[in-house]
Amino acid sequence: MCQVLTDGGPPDLLSLAHTNVAGNRKLYQQMTTIDARPLVWGPTAASHSNLDLLDLRFNLILASDVTYWIGAHADLCFTLHQLLSLSPQGLAVIAHEQRAVPDDRLERFREEAQDKGLSVDTLHTDLDGERTCIILEVALRRQTP
Repeated sequence: MCQVLTDGGPPDLLSLAHTNVAGNRKLYQQMTTIDARPLVWGPTAASHSNLDLLDLRFNLILASDVTYWIGAHADLCFTLHQLLSLSPQGLAVIAHEQRAVPDDRLERFREEAQDKGLSVDTLHTDLDGERTCIILEVALRRQTP
């Protein structure tokens, strides 16, 4: 089984991910391979830096705190659609922190996902003190006949 950690940040952040993978190796099952690779969202990035990821098929994509910047929603949804299209039975699970009520970030993310051919469903909402975490399932939108 191959698992991939990704980040689109500076090289030092990816280097830290590699260090963490190596430092925790003893915790993985014997047949598990974990790699850290760059992933930049959006159509421009897809044609350059993400080519090696487009050869892989993902059953499950996990992401946390990736919906906070509305300006990145289009690129995030484009990339999710691209990765999920390679594995139509796959899905993404995203942890979204609700930072305001009403939650403009979540509504804008849902709208952008819809525009990119994705469906977004709420799996769970957890209230911890004053923080609310919403767990979202993102999948390719099923075409109706």
